[in-house]
Amino acid sequence: MKTPSLFTLILAFLAIGMSANASVMDKKKGKNKGNTEEAVEPAATLVFSAWYFNGSVSNDPTDPDNYTSTPPSTPCDQLPEQICEISAPASGGKPDMAAPVPGTSGQTVLSQIQDAHDSLNNEDREPTLNETVQAFRSL
Repeated sequence: MKTPSLFTLILAFLAIGMSANASVMDKKKGKNKGNTEEAVEPAATLVFSAWYFNGSVSNDPTDPDNYTSTPPSTPCDQLPEQICEISAPASGGKPDMAAPVPGTSGQTVLSQIQDAHDSLNNEDREPTLNETVQAFRSL
């Protein structure tokens, strides 16, 4: 019986090692047979910009039609009587009321506008700005 040479054994171990390494690398890349995982697309980043309420007290501050991207002729003055400026992403040239507000637990632009508007009309609560409602103004 002939014994394999040391050189033949080393080559065999190298071939086994390289094959095992390639298999591990394929698993890390998701290239194994039968792997049905799909690549996950990163979430789109929303770009928030300033919108100005152009309505009066009788207008609904939750209606996106009542906002413009042009600052008002009378600036926001922080006198808490009505909403003046919000921060929201655009959707069709208007603020996107359904957009989620980053850093909050599931709040939307709409829910934060409602919270700020409710604070203006509540005698037991101080008017409160938030991530969306950036400024108030006098009537």
